[in-house]
Amino acid sequence: MLVNRLNLALILALTSTTTFAATDNTYQHDVSLVYASSTDEFSDGSWDADYRYYFTPVSQNTVPYALSGFLAQSSNISVGYNVSEHSDFYRINGEYVFDSKWFIGLSYGMIDSDYQETNNYSAKLGYYFNANSAVYLKYSTDNTDLAYETYYKGEINVDTVGLGIRSFIPLESTAGVDLYADLGYSHRESSSTFDFGSDYHYTSNDTSLNLGARWFINKSWAVGASHTIQDEDDPSTIYTSYYWRITDFISAQTSISKFIDSDADDVLLAIGINGRF
Repeated sequence: MLVNRLNLALILALTSTTTFAATDNTYQHDVSLVYASSTDEFSDGSWDADYRYYFTPVSQNTVPYALSGFLAQSSNISVGYNVSEHSDFYRINGEYVFDSKWFIGLSYGMIDSDYQETNNYSAKLGYYFNANSAVYLKYSTDNTDLAYETYYKGEINVDTVGLGIRSFIPLESTAGVDLYADLGYSHRESSSTFDFGSDYHYTSNDTSLNLGARWFINKSWAVGASHTIQDEDDPSTIYTSYYWRITDFISAQTSISKFIDSDADDVLLAIGINGRF
């Protein structure tokens, strides 16, 4: 029922833009509710709710809507919840920006599913070196406990360090291009114990490089691609997204993405409602 309501909101937005022009007011509260799934199993998707508060007003009248939070370079805090048929994901994160444009970020996330529980802690130290760009160092640790009744128990610990850069380049004829690169190195240790007495231990080190670009044709519409270089496979994705203003405070948002080097034929879809005030 809620999916149908979201679809209806998008249809109303498409048909009403000729008679109503939303005003791009500044905002400090950003609330969203998004349903995401694949075309093969659309009813088995996940719901994601997110709330973010910015300590200073964020302007969105001259920049792409999807980038206004990043380009504001404002301290903020966020809480979120994601739920699917088999798992729940709780998260909280925040970023503090100093007057010098150095910033620190902290986050915590917990996944509770049928057979596992994962806790993630991460920290970031970065610098906004101009009005549209940032560079950062990051560290995260994941601790996962696995269990299936009395037959199996396992543990996975992953520590990751990395660095990244992101920059938005405004253009004259279109809104601009959002570019990012993220390099990470991970150390993984896993262990398993089975009820018939067998133990398993495994250690690995992995390096990955994530590259991405989004071209904003206007403030609402973006098309892009991403590519990951890593030890095993190198997945690539293409996608498009649209942010449709309905009223001064409410907008609809959609995205479509697909792995271009995968045997899977399904397409990933997301549809949601966003409120800013």
